[in-house]
Amino acid sequence: FSGTARFQAMGGAFGALGGDMSGLHINPAGVGVFRFGEVSFTPVYEFKSINAQTDFISREDSKSKLVVDNLGFVLANPIDHPKWRSVNFGVSYNRINTFNDITRLTGQSTALDGLTGDFLFEAQGLFVDELSSFSAGLAWDAFVIDNQNFDDEGLIDDGLYQMGFDSLQLVETIQTAERDGRLSETGLTIGANYDDKLYIGFGLGFQDVNYESVVETEERAVGESSTELNGYRLIERLQSEGLGVNAKLGFIYKAQNFRFGGSVRTPTVFSMTDNFNAEIQSRFSTEPVIEEALSDAGFFEYRIRTPWHFMGSVAGIIGS
Repeated sequence: FSGTARFQAMGGAFGALGGDMSGLHINPAGVGVFRFGEVSFTPVYEFKSINAQTDFISREDSKSKLVVDNLGFVLANPIDHPKWRSVNFGVSYNRINTFNDITRLTGQSTALDGLTGDFLFEAQGLFVDELSSFSAGLAWDAFVIDNQNFDDEGLIDDGLYQMGFDSLQLVETIQTAERDGRLSETGLTIGANYDDKLYIGFGLGFQDVNYESVVETEERAVGESSTELNGYRLIERLQSEGLGVNAKLGFIYKAQNFRFGGSVRTPTVFSMTDNFNAEIQSRFSTEPVIEEALSDAGFFEYRIRTPWHFMGSVAGIIGS
């Protein structure tokens, strides 16, 4: 749960309570509970620890970051009416999810069972111009795999390939995956208080998603390589961005020692854009010592539509 300190301390159970800036994002009727204007600011220091274990090693990595979980204000507007007490308006930013983490993995295998073998199996049976420029085609450009047959004029493009490593060469694979980003929502909420018993509210939510991933996979020979290829590093980059919008409608009803709340949220429709590329840097024992290959710039646009969201809540006071 992300949001104000009070919201997090109560596990987000504000559907029937209201009166909290983050609670407006799950039940907009909560804005009617405010009796006075309020400003909210909640900075958070995130600390994530991830343990990764393979057959060869177990290691723990951590990542920390200072973020803003909530920021907003509510304007309370009392009105002159025997039953309608007030009409309130709020604007708030709330972090819904966070994607900050880092993972490192290490293992050993034969080259045929490693990433090089994956490139080889992907390429077999395809002509060179049919290979993906983000995986097997990139490996071919960097001489991690190569054509199996040659003649006096050079390579024969017959869909048969071989690895730069000997298939039984023992290799060490090291992978580091670092991710960053968040999903957040900026909400505009209006609500009213009727006789201090019924609270109703309506809100618009504008969600913003940003996700970045950099995955580096290095494969290198253990000991002396039996071929010219000593090792290589594959770097895969992805950035996803998107904007979404939804609407919310909710109520809170207070009956003696109990409060009942309900809300409905329309599907959030996201317009997403992905940008991605890949790169391989190969190391050889002969000239050139380093060979670099870069993929094309990948670009993809799409839409995501989340389900409808219905919520019911109840809160009670025990004793006095």
